[in-house]
Amino acid sequence: MLAKVRINFEMMITCFFSVMKRSVKLIIIHLTSLSITFSLLSQAEEFKLNDIQMIGSHNSYKKSLNTEILALIAKQDAKKAAQINYSHPSLIKQLTIGLRHLEIDIVKDPEGGKFAYPVGEKLTQQVILTSAEREELNLPGFKVLHIPDVDFSSHCVLFQKCLDQLIQFSNEHPNHLPIVILMNLKESRTKLVDATPVLPFTAEDYDELDNVLLTAFKDKLITPNEIKGQYTTLEQAVLENGWPPIDKTRGRFLFILDGKSHQLNTYRNDHLSLKDRALFASYPEGEPEAALMIRNNPVTSLEEIKRLVDKGYLVRTRADSGAGSMSKTADVKLRTEQAFESGAQIISTDFYLGAPQVLPYDFVVGFKHGMLYRCNHKVRKEKCELAD
Repeated sequence: MLAKVRINFEMMITCFFSVMKRSVKLIIIHLTSLSITFSLLSQAEEFKLNDIQMIGSHNSYKKSLNTEILALIAKQDAKKAAQINYSHPSLIKQLTIGLRHLEIDIVKDPEGGKFAYPVGEKLTQQVILTSAEREELNLPGFKVLHIPDVDFSSHCVLFQKCLDQLIQFSNEHPNHLPIVILMNLKESRTKLVDATPVLPFTAEDYDELDNVLLTAFKDKLITPNEIKGQYTTLEQAVLENGWPPIDKTRGRFLFILDGKSHQLNTYRNDHLSLKDRALFASYPEGEPEAALMIRNNPVTSLEEIKRLVDKGYLVRTRADSGAGSMSKTADVKLRTEQAFESGAQIISTDFYLGAPQVLPYDFVVGFKHGMLYRCNHKVRKEKCELAD
């Protein structure tokens, strides 16, 4: 009897440890699964803003030039006429196509009306502007014009109206990849006609521009302050900490000032590391504000761009120099290939799929399968998927 009890007791102990052993295995398997999950999540979080390449448009706001004005320009300067003979669909249409980089150029018009009656209308004796456009040009504020008096047809002549369109798209597509906006601040007038003088931008104008952007975009704006964080300089933050994870930049915008040296110096004056500014800009390596570089020719700057990308900077380049460059198609194709190969994250073109000039020139700039953004092979060595 005692032997039987002992055997039953030993069987119970054996079963108990057997169950415990299986439970431990299950716990280990579960923990391993969690570890893999967290590892994958960690990898996803490490996918950063500089890990992508995006194709965008050049002078994105530009409508086609009036044919009679174009003919007048061609008589004076055929090369210039070819250079500016291109156009784009609306900003929202471009974003809907898949572009995530746009360019918006502004001129200063604090009182309004400075560009409401362009010389081109007088020379052609045509009414080219719509009544709504003329009414907007009479309002005070920054205006969006390619070449005042000559190439003045824009999808949004008011800067604020352009911004409203960007925000509208973003609100309708809240998970979109970050949209990078390049800005030129125009301070010189054309010599093609007796053009209206263009006003220079002052320190107060830069403050106003910042205020407009910060007010319009609020937390949708990726700012130098955010990227710098607790680091000593903006450049140090970018090179040591890197750019933010892509998921923290979705539904947001990053603005770049593409300025001449005097503009860049004025913009950063009293704003070390672009403190409290709204835009990034291209400053030389080693300076506190250096985070993003503009190198527009990927052929002559190929190795430099690769080096800058490897260090952690964002780089903007151009896959072509516009319609005027298309007389040498082989050169343009090489430039496009070099732009892709360089690893530059931001690539501008006039020949994305959907641009009006694609068909007449039979040339298109795009990644594999016509995509307009992709994982950056120069930064992201492993396979990855990128969805908008």
